[in-house]
Amino acid sequence: MKSYKSFFRYILILILIFTASETYSAGSVDDQPYFGGGLIFEVTPGRPQCHASTLTQLPDGDILAAWYAGEAEKAKDVAIMQSRYSGSSGGWTAPQILNDAPGLSDGNPVLYTDPSGTVWFIYMVIYGDTWDQCKIHYKTSVDSAKTWSEEQTLIKKKGYAIRNRPITLRNGTMLLPAANEMLYTPLFVLTRNNFKTVRKTGTNLRDEGGLDQPAVVQLSDDSLLAYFRSTMVKAIIMKSTSTDGGLNWSEPEETQFPNPEAGIDMHRLQNGNLVLVFNDSPNSRHPLTVALSEDDGKTWPWKRNIETDSFEFSYPCVIQSSDGLIHVSYTWKRTNIKHVEFNESWIKLKD
Repeated sequence: MKSYKSFFRYILILILIFTASETYSAGSVDDQPYFGGGLIFEVTPGRPQCHASTLTQLPDGDILAAWYAGEAEKAKDVAIMQSRYSGSSGGWTAPQILNDAPGLSDGNPVLYTDPSGTVWFIYMVIYGDTWDQCKIHYKTSVDSAKTWSEEQTLIKKKGYAIRNRPITLRNGTMLLPAANEMLYTPLFVLTRNNFKTVRKTGTNLRDEGGLDQPAVVQLSDDSLLAYFRSTMVKAIIMKSTSTDGGLNWSEPEETQFPNPEAGIDMHRLQNGNLVLVFNDSPNSRHPLTVALSEDDGKTWPWKRNIETDSFEFSYPCVIQSSDGLIHVSYTWKRTNIKHVEFNESWIKLKD
């Protein structure tokens, strides 16, 4: 009898432990406000400046980050670096070179894992001294970024640039946000066959404020919403919409958000909500702020600062991992790349 009592007591303890751990896990992601993160690395010897990071979750569950680093932006020694975060190791790997065009400056990497599990590495190389002399190249991986294909050129003509990640529309089209650096106009590259053939749209989008580096989401009604960095006169984020899969775009309109000529990013979460990460200032790349919309971007009732100090915190990339957490990477004082993770409950906290 005593052995039976011990056995049932043991089973009861296991049930209680399992129930408690399940409750804690669900609450930490969905209910209780959560925020964590830190610098991906401390210093990179010989590469004092870092900028323009990007993130993707790989099919094996790891998070891959990339950015460019070198003596200074557009310097000939600038290469694209990478680091990988594994939940099993609990940390980021030491930075390694992902691409380094000999004698040329690399820039603005973009990482994206498409619905098939193919990982895209899209990046720019400057064949000269200015951004309007760049070309867009890409490589792909089918083994969670352990190996990469040979380099391909997306658009042979110089002067086209990228910044934000592509999205795959519900009809299967991949849409890559881009820009024409010669005309200072945004551009969208559409493909149905992995860039074997492409269609460039958005050439009608012109504004006296200068539109650049679009961030795009597909809304619940299948329409597209694009937010743009302003580059010239207007210190404000502009927006445009498309109802035909990105072929045609509406006249640009002002949003409620300022923009100090700095990169922004926007992402549609698994539950349909939108998150926008931007510098909440018309003239400074601080603070770095996240905003949340629950109605397809019609209103943004919640926003919360990620960084508030008077330094540069810029060029965010935002994704959501399979466990529901929101991940943001960004330039930290131009010397490091920082990664933070949080949930929607944290955004809704009152300061």
